[in-house]
Amino acid sequence: MRLSTSSIHFMQLPIEHACERITKLGFEAIDIWSAHEGCPHLDDVAERLGPEGLKELLAKHRLKLLAFSVYKGGY
Repeated sequence: MRLSTSSIHFMQLPIEHACERITKLGFEAIDIWSAHEGCPHLDDVAERLGPEGLKELLAKHRLKLLAFSVYKGGY
């Protein structure tokens, strides 16, 4: 079985720490959330890391990108 989780469960953490925690919990993929309920992750990735930075972050933690959840914002 392959497991994934959403970054909103770790919205109090920076995306780097959220990815680290998600990997340590045994998940293989991440769903990165936008500003819904105040989750900063997708906006932070877009503004600070960019596509290549996100690829590097996911590779570092051996995570696959499952989805981007967007309920609010300009995406």
